[in-house]
Parts: sequence; C-alpha cells; structure tokens
Amino acid sequence: MNRKKKVGLAIFAMAAVTGVAAPVVAAAQAPAPMTEVNSFGHQSTRSVYVVVAELTGIKPAFQNMFIRAAQADARCSARNEPGTLSFVVAPDPQDQSRFVLSETYADKRAWETHRDGKCFADFFAIVGPNINPPRFVIEGPSIEVPRKLT
Repeated sequence: MNRKKKVGLAIFAMAAVTGVAAPVVAAAQAPAPMTEVNSFGHQSTRSVYVVVAELTGIKPAFQNMFIRAAQADARCSARNEPGTLSFVVAPDPQDQSRFVLSETYADKRAWETHRDGKCFADFFAIVGPNINPPRFVIEGPSIEVPRKLT
C-alpha cells in the first residue's frame, strides 16, 4: 500500500460558545507499530514527540478563516510530512478567542521538519497577523506507557 493510501484525515466539528462550528482536526498516517519491550520487560508504546500550543487573540470575525487554515495545515502535514502522527485543534469553550493545538510527531526531528516547513509557514502566514504569538505549553517526548496497564 502506498503512503497516500495510509494517510487518514478526519475532521470533526465542535460547537464553540458562539455557535461557530470549530473543528477538532486529526491528521494521522498509519505508521509502523510503535511498541518495544521496556526496561521492566513489558511491552510498551514508544514515546512520541508532543507539542501543545495555545493560540489566543482570535477575533470572532476571523474564526472561520482560522479554522480553514488549521484544516489546511493538518491536511498538508498528513500528506507531506511522514513524521506527523496527529494534529488536533480544539476551541476553548470558555474563551472563544482561544484555541489549543495538540500535535504528535515520531520524534523531535519530525517536529522540526514541520516547524521549519511549508505547512507551518503557510498556516502562520494566514493566521499570524490576526492572533497573538503562539505559546508553546509543551514541547518534548512523551513517556512510555505499558500496553497492559493492569
């Protein structure tokens, strides 16, 4: 199966407080299973590189354009960046001018490829002038999680 067939893109709608349809966007490809045997001898999921960013100052009149730009960024990342594992954009139900992005990458290099690439640049070319600078809340590897938690 070629890479394009492995890429899945799902877009779900979530209503914001204002009634504006705001998406939760997940762009994921079907990577090789990320499991390994950890130091305790248990099978675990390998860590991934996690980036959580807070975007604020998004005016109501700009929300639909912001959502379209986020959807385009997710699609572009899924299609062109093999290390992009997931991409979620969630509106804050208490603050219509705030969105949180949660993204996972195969490793730090995949995040850097995204951050320095065309998809990221295109997104910020559209939204950058209309929002506050992003605040990166988390940027680093996740912890390993045992496949069997009990």
